[in-house]
Amino acid sequence: MPRNIQVEWPALGIRITAELGQEKNPVLADFLWRALPYNSLQNHAIVSGEHLYHLCPFRQLVYMTAQYKEDRTRSPDGTVFLSHLQHLAIKYGKLTEYIPAAAVGQVIAADIPALKEAGRACWHATYRTKQVLEVRVTRQEEPTHVFPLPHATPVTCPAVQALVDEIQSELEAIWVSPPRELVDIHHGRIPSRAGSYDQYFATLVFVNGETRPLGYGALGGLLKSCQQTDIDLDTLRQITGHFIRVPSEFLGYCGLERLWGFTQRTLAALPELRSKDEYLSLVSTLALYANRLNGWNLHLFPWHHGDDYPYANGARRVTARHRAKPSERRLAARTRGGHAARRGRTPSSPQASARFHEGGTSMITVANSVGRLVTIRQTGTVTMAELQASAPKFQAILQAARGRVVLGTDWRGMRILPVEVANVLLEIMRAEDARVERQVVVTDPSAVIGLQIGRLFREGAGMQSRAVFQDAAAAQKWLEPVLTTPERVQFRKFLEDVPGQA
Repeated sequence: MPRNIQVEWPALGIRITAELGQEKNPVLADFLWRALPYNSLQNHAIVSGEHLYHLCPFRQLVYMTAQYKEDRTRSPDGTVFLSHLQHLAIKYGKLTEYIPAAAVGQVIAADIPALKEAGRACWHATYRTKQVLEVRVTRQEEPTHVFPLPHATPVTCPAVQALVDEIQSELEAIWVSPPRELVDIHHGRIPSRAGSYDQYFATLVFVNGETRPLGYGALGGLLKSCQQTDIDLDTLRQITGHFIRVPSEFLGYCGLERLWGFTQRTLAALPELRSKDEYLSLVSTLALYANRLNGWNLHLFPWHHGDDYPYANGARRVTARHRAKPSERRLAARTRGGHAARRGRTPSSPQASARFHEGGTSMITVANSVGRLVTIRQTGTVTMAELQASAPKFQAILQAARGRVVLGTDWRGMRILPVEVANVLLEIMRAEDARVERQVVVTDPSAVIGLQIGRLFREGAGMQSRAVFQDAAAAQKWLEPVLTTPERVQFRKFLEDVPGQA
């Protein structure tokens, strides 16, 4: 009888079915079937290719042995894998990582298109928007909305059991919700101010580089040694600190103070353990916690900087940005290259117009040429410095206007908003909302920024007064009811005056 599982991403409205197989790894497939259901944070491979994976809440996966492994680059799309890294993974397209993995199932043929759609959406969330995507894995005939996190086997010492329970409680709190410490780290709120010369990007890199091997390598290796070798408990007690103390202490300095605290208390509790099974209960709980932190860190890391490091052929980079139509690429190229020819033009109202340029290809232009209409054009990748430079002029225009202003914004020359810029824009929108009667933004259909702006509008103000369009005519039609005739003419001219065109 077929054993079908369902993998669902509620936020995407996508559900796929996979059949567990008995041919390659029946022990692992049986284990997964018995362990269902569960939920997790969905991750996307950063290096391997078109590959989805998520952390399973099952401690046993670390030391279970696969009967058969295969080169994933040769596996068909839709192959489902279980890993000693506590992952369930699904291939949905091209892979470069050939490291063998244990296949346990296959997505049914009818659901491969939905799988690929989910894969692209998850890549978009990981690489660009940082949208949290929950994944749910259940038996096909047993849907549920309850996903209890498994507990470790109890230990005899009350103090050690209290520590295990505390780590478990924290693990449950962050299983599908981001941990506050990591959110703070990724926003530069680090108590030690780790990061030379007042920057914290290097700290993000080091946190990413230390968290992964702590869980997968150090703690995972200790669990394998405990279960797969004849090493005794006393030796495990002696070597554990040599593997986990240094990386945990460094991560504590970088902002993961709770992890460092749990590690110190775990090392102090080792003498109280009475068996290898109790060692397994304590250390496996800490390992799962470390691996959960790693999953969140991989999700929150600003991977979009990878745009600056494309391979020479650049083919896959276009796919990562969502392939644009030829006409859209020509428009983007004109936008990037056209400002040099336009810098000599005189704004119709010098007193109410300003441009801010900081090298490269980015620019912000703010103008108030007619009535209440304020036009804003931004191109390239706007930096914090440019945004801060334009803010005083924008605020001066708002203050000088009679009544509430109408904002017409052209962002067809922008691809994406850096996270820190998006956060500042959100603050500006909230602060200036009372002065804005209506705002429209026009974006490039192939750019991610349209999704970001939609989110900002939902968080910053009501959708009734702000809207985003990919079509200039639709944007003009939506804004015109609140414009005077001169303002309509000016806004139409603004939209038609695409940078780079004669």
